[in-house]
This record gives sequence, structure tokens and C-alpha cells, in this order.
Amino acid sequence: MAAAVNDFYITPLLVTLRSACRHLSAGWGLEVFILGYQISDEGRRRVETSLRALPVRVRWQTLDLDAVRPYWPGIHNEGDVTAYYRLFLGEALPATVTRVLFLDADLLIEGDLAALWNLPFDAHVAQAVPDAYARQLHVARLSRVSFTEDIQFSTDTPYFNAGVILIDL
Repeated sequence: MAAAVNDFYITPLLVTLRSACRHLSAGWGLEVFILGYQISDEGRRRVETSLRALPVRVRWQTLDLDAVRPYWPGIHNEGDVTAYYRLFLGEALPATVTRVLFLDADLLIEGDLAALWNLPFDAHVAQAVPDAYARQLHVARLSRVSFTEDIQFSTDTPYFNAGVILIDL
């Protein structure tokens, strides 16, 4: 599993991870790659202390901000750059990781993630659910962003919610 956070999202991340652990199948554990941006020593301590008794192995990952910076249109402050980290999972995670479940850090998990983890890819690169707000909110907002590439957004194109995405790396 992977999540991307800054210090502001440490508490929501703990809710996500603790709720995921509450519903894990017997014998399962989580290996969590936390892609952090400016995480304080206190933030790291909070995560490790809160998860100490749970079946979770935390692996802190860093990402070169300069590698991400050209791809972050619409970001208003540097702390929000973590929204783009999911795009770099293939580069940020060890080569031995071939599948990853990316979860936004502000989720309450109410079921066993094993059911999602075990879904077959059937030659697809990722699995996600349609975004319920794409047409009303996201496409209109994205169409106002100035991209260096010629990117067109259509309200007819299906979009997925990237807050829960299973990726075949």
C-alpha cells in the first residue's frame, strides 16, 4: 500500500491505516510506503508510535521535488505537491514492488482490503472506480489549467477517482 502526505495529513493517515488494520483478514499485514513531503520528526514518531502494535510495516520514501515540479499545474502551495506523488509510484517504490494499492490519506476503511488486493488485472494497468464528481467539478476546473502540452478535457470521457487505485507497476 502507498499513501502520500505532508505533516498536515499525519492524523488522517493514521485513521486510514488503523481502520484498514481493523478489517484485515487473519494472517494479513500491511506494508505501507509513505511518500512524505516535509514530514517532521514528530510526525514520523506519531505514525510509528500509533501503529506499533498493529500488523503494519512502515517504509518512508522520499521523492525529489524537482522531478515532480514540472508536472504540478494548479498547485497553489508547495505542501499540496503530494497530490502528484501517486504519478511517480513506479519510480519511488523499490523495483521488487510489482503491485500497489494507493490510498488517499483521508479515508475510513470499512472492509477488508484483501478483497481489493486480490482482484485480477486482466491486462489492465490499474483498477479504480468512476469519479462521481468528474463532470460537475473536476473537468471544468481542469479545463481552466494552463498546461504546456495540448491537453483537452471532455465531459464525455470517463474519469476515475484516484483516491483508491490498485496499480500494476
